Amino acid sequence: MVKIDPTQLKFQLQKADRRFCSTKRLLGRVNSQCYSDRLYQRDHKEAGVTVSGGETVTFAREGQQGAADTQESIQESRIFVSGVAPFYQIDFAVLQHSGGEIQAVLSYPDMEIVIALQKTATSDSKVTIQINKEQQVQQRIEVGELGVLPSPYQVCMLVSGADKLALFVSTGGKIVNTFQVALAGVDFYQKAYLETQAGQVWIGAALPAGAVCELGEIAVSQSCGVGQADPRILHDQAGRPIIEKGRVFVAMTTRGIEDIQAIYSFDLDGGDWRLEGQLLFDLGGDTYHNFTAADIMFNEADQHWYVFPVSHNRDHQLYIGKTTQDIRYGVSILDIQQLDYPKSGNDEDFYCFFDRQENKWRAPYCKATSKGYQLHLLEAAEIAGPWQTVTKTSITSFTGPIIQKIGEETYIFTGRGIDTFEILSYPALEKIGELTYNGKTESINIWPVIFPLPMGNKACYAMLTFDRIAPLGGWSYGGSYFYKSQLFDTSGWADDGLFREQKTALNQ
Repeated sequence: MVKIDPTQLKFQLQKADRRFCSTKRLLGRVNSQCYSDRLYQRDHKEAGVTVSGGETVTFAREGQQGAADTQESIQESRIFVSGVAPFYQIDFAVLQHSGGEIQAVLSYPDMEIVIALQKTATSDSKVTIQINKEQQVQQRIEVGELGVLPSPYQVCMLVSGADKLALFVSTGGKIVNTFQVALAGVDFYQKAYLETQAGQVWIGAALPAGAVCELGEIAVSQSCGVGQADPRILHDQAGRPIIEKGRVFVAMTTRGIEDIQAIYSFDLDGGDWRLEGQLLFDLGGDTYHNFTAADIMFNEADQHWYVFPVSHNRDHQLYIGKTTQDIRYGVSILDIQQLDYPKSGNDEDFYCFFDRQENKWRAPYCKATSKGYQLHLLEAAEIAGPWQTVTKTSITSFTGPIIQKIGEETYIFTGRGIDTFEILSYPALEKIGELTYNGKTESINIWPVIFPLPMGNKACYAMLTFDRIAPLGGWSYGGSYFYKSQLFDTSGWADDGLFREQKTALNQ
């Protein structure tokens, strides 16, 4: 057996990164090298706009440039790029734009949303959004001016949430324009859309005579958004991290203007982050829900994945869903229901753990009071409940609690205040001390996500947290910070249950 004092752990910063629309999972792209109408779906084939491939994708209109730029003189053509995911981005480079509109079209059976970069004789470039339903214009938004942009420049359109769009224009690796838009009468999470896989992205151009638009790097991807927060390492019922083929799996809230629950993975050094999957939740009704900040546990006893999201954007309570399917990859939609627990109407940050000595499920969570969030420890005989309070703190304000074994003892780690991570006894919730680490985030209410990390005959403890820097304002944080503690000899750890048995495949 190994005795380790958690107050003596010294965490050293290993990685600090901001994943701003940079970690993504490709859904589809246009390969300009082999473009032809035989290989790509194309709309408006009879229009006067030609589409050609090669080094780039070029939309061109014959005729004399500068001819009357009226609605009747405009002709357009589109090519198909990809179907969509619940939270995605569209990327392309603009290499030449001599006039008319470059269009990204979000197409649905009863609606299309046309996001246009418009260039006319009176305006160097501006952004407009038009929503068409049943071939009628329902809404037209003059988003803003782009100004003079040197070619090439890059465009990223982020579809975040049920009705939100963000658009970023960058040149030379620097963002020069940012726009945010809420769309009236739109719900991208409608079951009618998602259950029929009906969403599509098309790229095109609407051009007057003589105009040319040349594009490169056209792609649609599941997106990491502009920040990631609320980390929870995926774990089994004993709190052991799920590590497979040298990769650690973590649930995080992907943030844009709105949020979605996502699953990422990274290597044992905290690098090579990959976006693995996204989750939506079904409560009945006509739309799915983008609940977030979920704890995700694989219970070896019944071979189910359990997900405990928080309904921040609805009634701010704790929910539960389960499935035998591996939800780490792609898009997963789970039936959920309210957890059976003593709810307050403002609860969050649940973490599920099975206490073998007590033969009970235990879970810390944060419960709102008039003075801030108290930390409560729940107990249940069954995962779905009913859960009852075992103990609670008399003080506030806590965030992101987890249960973790350090050596042979079990503790609760929680955030409290600016850059402060407290160590509490389990199950009494009495303060033992604070974690020591360098590389502070200078942010309030961040989470100390601690887990053991195998390193051959040695091991250390890793820690993951985030900051609250919000580039789009509101809840659009954060950057991620990865730490490692000093090394320990693992010779006495074989029976301590700190690591999952890797010989047992999940869901098999």
